Amino acid sequence: RGAAFYALGYAKATGLPAPVIVTSGSAVANLLPAVTEAHESRVPMLLLTADRPSELRDTGSNQTMNQTDIFKPYAVWTRDVAPPCESATIRSLLSDIDYAVGKCLQQSGVVHMNMQFRENLAPEGGAVRGGQYGEVSAFRVPEDSRFTRWQLRSTEPLTRVARPARRVIEDDAVKELISSGTVVLVVGALSSPMDAAAVDAMAEELQCIVLADAVSGCRRECLPSLCLSSQAVLDMLQLSRPTVIRLGGALISKQVQAWMSSKMGPVKEHIRVMDVPRRHDVDWNGTIVVDATCAEFARMVDDLTLDPAVSTSNRSLRDRIHAISSRAEKRVQAELGGECTEPNITRSLANFASERREGMVISSSMSCRNFDTFCPLGVDLPRVSCSRGVSGIDGTISTAVGYAVGLGRATNLLIGDVAAIHDLNSLVQLANYLNGGGIVGDVKIPPVKIVVCNNNGGSMFKFVPIGKYAEDVAYNENFRTPNAQVAFAGAAKMLGLEGSKKVDDLAGMIESIDHSGLTEIVPKTSQDEDVALRRRITAAVGEVVEESLRLHPGVKLRQAATAPLVLLHGWMGSAKSYSDWLACEELTAKYDIVSISLPGHGGSQASEGSTLFDYGMSATIANLRGL
Repeated sequence: RGAAFYALGYAKATGLPAPVIVTSGSAVANLLPAVTEAHESRVPMLLLTADRPSELRDTGSNQTMNQTDIFKPYAVWTRDVAPPCESATIRSLLSDIDYAVGKCLQQSGVVHMNMQFRENLAPEGGAVRGGQYGEVSAFRVPEDSRFTRWQLRSTEPLTRVARPARRVIEDDAVKELISSGTVVLVVGALSSPMDAAAVDAMAEELQCIVLADAVSGCRRECLPSLCLSSQAVLDMLQLSRPTVIRLGGALISKQVQAWMSSKMGPVKEHIRVMDVPRRHDVDWNGTIVVDATCAEFARMVDDLTLDPAVSTSNRSLRDRIHAISSRAEKRVQAELGGECTEPNITRSLANFASERREGMVISSSMSCRNFDTFCPLGVDLPRVSCSRGVSGIDGTISTAVGYAVGLGRATNLLIGDVAAIHDLNSLVQLANYLNGGGIVGDVKIPPVKIVVCNNNGGSMFKFVPIGKYAEDVAYNENFRTPNAQVAFAGAAKMLGLEGSKKVDDLAGMIESIDHSGLTEIVPKTSQDEDVALRRRITAAVGEVVEESLRLHPGVKLRQAATAPLVLLHGWMGSAKSYSDWLACEELTAKYDIVSISLPGHGGSQASEGSTLFDYGMSATIANLRGL
């Protein structure tokens, strides 16, 4: 189980499969949790499982079960490989292996090769151990001249699977949507820094808003998910009627998902960009699916000619969002102060990793939600990973070790107490690595710094509907999973991680991280206090957003001799929509023309004979009533 999660972490960091080799029986079954995560996260994984020969299946033979198709629902290819025999040459086996690696890489998925072996397992030909008289074993498969030439002369695989050519996106409807209206990029987990760079380039080219997941690598300039708790922001985005471009994997933020799925229909079109032939469309929002990588899609965007008025409008909306985000971040800092709370533990570790240019792995459940919600605005982390395919909490420590090896740099793991309990045995593996000088074979194991937030089971279920009925459902017994009796630092020492330490303040945590294998930190807030803190912060951010969108509360429209004609910009799609009206001398003479850019529009131009105001919704309604 640990080996499979190690391989999962390695593949997340490198995009390459690390072969997982296990014996038959329950060892194979223990690979399943990591296999399901790799499948849902679109991560390459290559499994080589030993098996007894086919004649011993369904006979009650020791350490034998039906494992040939155990991963079939989650694998892009499976192969049941017969034992070595005289009738099959080694080229057939190498062809299988090359095909397996090609499928694994091209489809970013799981490949399972089930390898049957007969006695003798030791490298001994001849008489079979414990077999019938005269029974002999073929330890090696036959070689031939082509294999010999390849072995002596070639550095390439025997059968090389070529990568597909670069795709060119030719879809006029997609191009028209992107070039002629407001765009919002919604970015989930990305598989590589190249994808993150492509998204950043798109955002800059389109001058658009970015809603980025915690593990996307695109969080430097985005709208924090906390702001989406404000109805004012939702109204502003809804009025802009954007085209959403959805990139990457699953999202942590429920607010972002809820906005895209709103029954109010805030989205003009929903373009889903996918580079593998699988559906990823929660709540069935997608209206257009584009088969492309992030880089290929970014190249198409780069070649577009954007309407200057649209670019101006997008830039205006983006700048307003950035200003709101900056004010919201300052308010969050003020509300949190310097107390040892879960949000501050998350923020302190994120800042630490950013300053050191180190990687981060975050466990699922509350840890990833804390990171998505409270990671400081503008923090530039080189790489972040979280297992959100099936959102399991097991195997997180092994995943972090594999991720650090693949990344080739020190990696920090933020993990909750329940998740840590589910993977304590992996501390033995980590201790063996570190106590052996950090070198396994030819591989240097970078430092893996573990921070366990021991919040006695946490308040995860306080934030879902069942939390309202705590007394009725015996909340503490059935949902809380308390772990106050577990001494994580002590357990880590027992398992070989000397120097592991328990702390109760943020400064102590930062000091401990570099000098111990595991740091256990205990927040100073109870579950109820933690819930109250988060709700207070959400309300405070909502106040900031409301204030930020109340742009000109002190301005009142002038009294005029003629009747007013109010042009509301924002529902007709373009700042130029009213240009013919403003140019009509008969209208400008007859009416006092007032142009109002609604939230989410911007870019409207005043002309002679008209007045332009750029209002938030509440001020606009008040002034319209005054007319």
